[in-house]
Amino acid sequence: MSRFQHFAIILFFLSMNSCAAQDKLAQTIATTDHFEFYINKWLNQHHFLFQTAKRLAKDSTTTIKDFPHWQELSSQEQQLTEELMGYYQEHWIGKSLLFNRGLYSIKRTITQWPNRLKEVEFKAYPELAQYWSRFAPIYERFFWLKHQAQNEQVLQYNLPRIRAYEKQATARLSQLSQETWPVTKIRVDVTYLADWAGAYTTTNPVHIVTSTKEVGPEGDWVETLFHEASHKLISGRRGKVSALIQKIAKEEALEIPRQLWHGILFYFSGAVIKDLLVADGIDYQLYMIRENVFGAYQEALAKSLDPYLDGSQSLETAIRKLLISLQ
Repeated sequence: MSRFQHFAIILFFLSMNSCAAQDKLAQTIATTDHFEFYINKWLNQHHFLFQTAKRLAKDSTTTIKDFPHWQELSSQEQQLTEELMGYYQEHWIGKSLLFNRGLYSIKRTITQWPNRLKEVEFKAYPELAQYWSRFAPIYERFFWLKHQAQNEQVLQYNLPRIRAYEKQATARLSQLSQETWPVTKIRVDVTYLADWAGAYTTTNPVHIVTSTKEVGPEGDWVETLFHEASHKLISGRRGKVSALIQKIAKEEALEIPRQLWHGILFYFSGAVIKDLLVADGIDYQLYMIRENVFGAYQEALAKSLDPYLDGSQSLETAIRKLLISLQ
């Protein structure tokens, strides 16, 4: 190999790395001290297809003709869309975006693809990748610009408050959970649609997917963000909260109510963000109360955890009271 050929190969790989870096920057909409926000076209398309196929399968009165812009599609595009909806319904919509390994692998892979790609390859799921490539022009023509604009609008609206709150919020959530906040910035993929709850998080590493389709009251998107991030601090199997639930239940021979740890996470993250919003003059109600999440636990959560929040009781005492009151 000549020196010129060697130099040309080096330039080629440097160029490829530069393009990859530029693509990543193009998707990186914003960064804060603790978060990196991305808007990835392929991840948005995947969630749109997943949720649309699920909606069409759920209601027997709907048909493929209820697909958005159906009448504007050519006959070939209609056939492709019908096949793709059938593929998602057969293979994916019955699985959990959060817990299924295949869907986890899809999410991890898609987020590495630059928005500019016109065709994609996926060795694990070649047929699905082929469908994505063929459907991409339809998605770009009818949906992507709207989804992208909504994602950017919601994110940019909430960014000032995220930046203003994150130092206090992360410190307070770490204090309450008695766990250390992640050192590295958390990746947040902003999508028009996510899962049924509007957001979900995987934790190794921490990766949040949060949607923008439904815009809640002032502060709601911020609470959702810090709630999702708190899944690294509080879970059903690890962390101080979980350990205390297991320990106290064993000592007292108590039943552990379903997903009690998650109810505590909802209460802690909601209370922390509510305090910051109220200090800004915003009248805010916790998401779990407004949407009646863990409704059977709410009174016990407030009575048991509020003394811990104000510093008058320990976390262990609060959880012991909570467990006893829910028997």
